[in-house]
Amino acid sequence: MASGAEILRRIIAAQAGDGVGEDPAPAALDLALGRVTQAQFDTDGVLQSGQSAVTARDDLLTRAPVPALLMPLENDSGDCALMWFDPILVNAVVELMTAAPPRLVLLEPREPTDIDAALCREFAEGVLNDFVSTLAGAAGDDAPPGFSFLPHEIDIQKLKFRLGKGDYHLTFGRASFQEGVRGGDIAIALPRDLWQGRRAASGEAADRFSAQLASNVAGAPFRLRTELQVVSMPVMRAIGLRVGDIVPLSGSALSNVTLLSEDGVRLFHGRLGQKDGHKAVALRRGAAGIHLPALADPPVPREERPETAMPEPADAQEFQGTADAILQDSAQIPASIPDPELPEATPG
Repeated sequence: MASGAEILRRIIAAQAGDGVGEDPAPAALDLALGRVTQAQFDTDGVLQSGQSAVTARDDLLTRAPVPALLMPLENDSGDCALMWFDPILVNAVVELMTAAPPRLVLLEPREPTDIDAALCREFAEGVLNDFVSTLAGAAGDDAPPGFSFLPHEIDIQKLKFRLGKGDYHLTFGRASFQEGVRGGDIAIALPRDLWQGRRAASGEAADRFSAQLASNVAGAPFRLRTELQVVSMPVMRAIGLRVGDIVPLSGSALSNVTLLSEDGVRLFHGRLGQKDGHKAVALRRGAAGIHLPALADPPVPREERPETAMPEPADAQEFQGTADAILQDSAQIPASIPDPELPEATPG
């Protein structure tokens, strides 16, 4: 069974594509296979080497394997579509339906029978409905087009007059079950005209999703921590530290601080001081190697800043540097602190 993170990855890929301009159909079929296989057979199902293409009717018919289980589809608007399983996938679905043990895997192609078609019907309907619903959801459509299954065919030429002469959007790949023990080729072909309308709507939905995502990320909490100085000492001395011990810092460490992100990335160097009765840090410069993005709004001129804005250190009369006071208060701290005496090692 796919993990929660993997399911989330498939949903995002199906709704927005794995990259800019990518077709979400292979990811939607991958997601449909995983859901339906888990629901019907309590095992894993994935789409391997998923691809998509736009093809004319005649080219579509030449792509179909021989033999194969050919399942023509039609919706209320008269749009025709096609779904097929290659004979190895038919064997795999029949074996899953009949709970065949993993050691009994039929890999020899054979012409599908009416019994095979009946056993594969529920699985095929589940995958098709989930696939179409996922694509409709990505396009912001709450009412996906409902396709019904027509009598199956084995002879591909008999479908030439049933399918329209227009172009089709074909999604195909290898369906794999039980970590690759079973599987076979699957394909779903939808009318291109129907598909293009949904792809356009999908782009609008993706823009809304991106805007909402940016808003949520911008409002997420971001923690900063301040660092006075990194102190180094021998390991034995660190082990011997006790409450009441004094760890000396350099004079600059009492006024100069570094701001870091929660994961330790250095962002700014600043000066420690006081503002409106609270300790504060005046940012002096960015840390080396950090390139900060420009703000969406231009900075407010200093003369127009509200009273609550942090003044520049050079003009901040109420920004009282506390370093001098801290140094005065720490005058009693000895300049150097002897290391604790360690017991002499006795010869072994």
